[in-house]
Amino acid sequence: MISVIYCGADSRHRNGFEMERRFGADHYVLLVVKTQAWVELNGQRVETKPNMVLLFDKNIYTHYGSVGNFFNDDWIHFSVTGEKPLAELLEIPYETPLYLSNPEEISKVIQLIAAAFYRNGCCKENVTDALMRSLFYMIDEQMAGSEGTGRENKYFQLMSKVRSKIQNAPYQKWCVEEIAEEVHMSASYFQHLYKELFGISCIQDVIENRISMAKYYLTTTDMPIHALAGYCGYDSDLHFMRQFKKHTGMTPSAYREMTHAHH
Repeated sequence: MISVIYCGADSRHRNGFEMERRFGADHYVLLVVKTQAWVELNGQRVETKPNMVLLFDKNIYTHYGSVGNFFNDDWIHFSVTGEKPLAELLEIPYETPLYLSNPEEISKVIQLIAAAFYRNGCCKENVTDALMRSLFYMIDEQMAGSEGTGRENKYFQLMSKVRSKIQNAPYQKWCVEEIAEEVHMSASYFQHLYKELFGISCIQDVIENRISMAKYYLTTTDMPIHALAGYCGYDSDLHFMRQFKKHTGMTPSAYREMTHAHH
């Protein structure tokens, strides 16, 4: 079991910050440092960029601090009993600054962990254990997906947030010009950057996510086609059916019949 010993989400320190543990801790420590910082590794001070994830092994000398007067981080102290640490099984390295594809997602999970930890509910240990496992799988997934994704681009985090919104709600009336204005870009540059980072145009991404959503509801519900079209963001049944057939090679009704026949 992974047990949280102490944790904090979105901790903020002003007037400089420094943490030193000469003999480390008898448990593991996970940091998500959102500001520029420094960390002592193998006797050398290494400056790190914002949104850095760092995992310390047990009983390891620990020394890190802020660059400048402000330090902002998430942190979790935890122990593992009855099994090998999940971080080791996933080959997440200790004492190594990691820059993941979506550190905000990691911070959100840590917020959930902190809320569960301090709430002291009847299932606190099981909830925090489950969330910690999810956290490490997400870190592993982001490590695997961080190479070659364009994450070094200064707009990657911003564009990833836009894409997550689209994937979460493809049924909305997405307009490239409006999205570009929200992120303070020209429409042409936004479209170029979106395609460069994700390998697909913004509008095509909307369409593919709508089709994926339609497939799911065709398979799992008896929702009428006309109702499903509106639910997935289409103004007309005809437009929905044409686009669905273009992407799948069959009509929505035929797709539903096929999937139901296989169940």
